[in-house]
This record gives sequence, structure tokens and C-alpha cells, in this order.
Amino acid sequence: MLQLPFRYALSAAYAKLIIEDVILAAQGLASAGWYNLLVFADPVYRWVRQVRSQQLHQWQSREVAEYVQKELGPDDDAERIVKEVCVDFKLGEVRIIMWNRMNAGYVFRRIYLPLHWRDFLNEEELKAIIGHELGHQKMGTDSMVPLRLVNRMGDELLFTMLPVHTTGYFLVLMSIISENISYLKLLSLTFLYRLVHYIIENYFARKDEYTADQYGAKAVNPETMKKALAKIDLRARGEILQHLPYLPHIKQYYYQWLLKKDKGTLREALLDHPFLGKRLEALSSKQG
Repeated sequence: MLQLPFRYALSAAYAKLIIEDVILAAQGLASAGWYNLLVFADPVYRWVRQVRSQQLHQWQSREVAEYVQKELGPDDDAERIVKEVCVDFKLGEVRIIMWNRMNAGYVFRRIYLPLHWRDFLNEEELKAIIGHELGHQKMGTDSMVPLRLVNRMGDELLFTMLPVHTTGYFLVLMSIISENISYLKLLSLTFLYRLVHYIIENYFARKDEYTADQYGAKAVNPETMKKALAKIDLRARGEILQHLPYLPHIKQYYYQWLLKKDKGTLREALLDHPFLGKRLEALSSKQG
């Protein structure tokens, strides 16, 4: 019961830092002459070029467009299995959404399942995955949605003000224009806080995944849960690698490094899911 308030407190502090950044930036821009704003011409130009390049890649690939499309209606077998798990877990009805992705998910009484699950899962393995996702509901995941929204909005604002991937001198320019070095200090603090917050939040998220795996094993058995995890992990990794060419270069390098090995303290700290090997080991230890 102490975990939830702590995680909300982290997000509340992050939101406070972001708001202070925005206010200070607005004050600095308001006090600057129009000619000072010309120093932003190069960062804006770089940002526009990057956005257009990403859009061009998306328009050229119909597959990427289909990748995010969702089918509203589940097939009869998936619907039946979800209802079975809901009864076993003493849960009410949830909405089932089939999508063109190889992973599954759950949020706000909606469970997302791979549209083509029959290509790599049998019914028992799908039941294990459904048990895992509905296990998140049993753990109270819905109450964490506002926290994630705060984080997402804060990230968008932060990386709008701090476009590291396009310009490295934005902070210095903003400090010069506003004639206030505190802007540089505060925005740097926000970025460092977000990094620490991200690592802490991922730590809790990985713990949740271990618990959800136990729910999946409870829906069927540990061996079937392990097979389902291995299959969906393999498919999800392949899917990510397949769509890497449509991401900015810096993200391509990041995901290639992240997926290169299933070990490493730094890699694990940046993941909100545990390494597959650790998940399988945890299921085996519970089984024993």
C-alpha cells in the first residue's frame, strides 16, 4: 500500500519541475527582443526536417500504418478464453481489442491481444498471456494510469524544450536570451530527475511483471506460461527490429543496443519488463 503513493509523489515532483521550466522559459521569451529569437532558426529548421523525414518514412510504408491499426472485434476463441479467465479471477467483463502487434497489454478494463495469435500461440498459451494481462487488473494497474499520463505529458514538454537529438546548445541559448542562468540549471535538473525517476519507475514495473507472470501461471500452469512468454518475446523482438528503419537514427542505435543482449545492469534499468531469462527462472522457482 506504500508503493502507490511513493510512485505518485515521484510523478508529482516531475510535473512540478516541468511547470517551473515552462514558466521560466515563457518569462525569458517575453523579455527578449524579436531579433534574439533568430538564434532559434537553426534548431527549428533541424526539428522540422526531422519531423518531415519521419513522416516521409511513414507514408512510404503501408506496413507501418497497418502496424498501429486496431480491430475492434475479437474472434470467438479469444473472447471465450478471456471470459473464462475473468470468471476464474472473479473479475467483471473487460473489452477485448485485437491489434496488429505481437505483444499484449491491458489498460482501463481493456485487454489488447495480437490479431494473429494463432500464428504462434495455441489456446492454452493465449490463456496464459490473458491471465498475465488480467493479473495487472487484479494488482490495481488502472489506478496507475494518471501517473503515466503525467509522465507522458511531462516528457513531451521536456523534450520539446530540450531537443538533444537535434541541437545541443539550446539550453545555453535560452539562458543567454533570458539573461538568467537559472534556466539552464533548472532544465538540467529536470532532465536528470526524469532519468532517475524513469529508472525507479522501471524497477517497480519489473516487479509488477513478475507478479503478473504468476497470475498467468495460475490461469494455466508454469510450463505453459514459460512457453507463451518465450514465443511472444521472440515475436515482439522481431517486430521491433523489422520496424527499426522507420525510426530516427538515434533511436535505431538505442534499440539495437538495448536488444543486443539479455543481460546488463544498465540495460535492465532502462527496461520496464524483466529479461526473459529472469522471468522464466522466477516461474521455475515458484514451480519448484
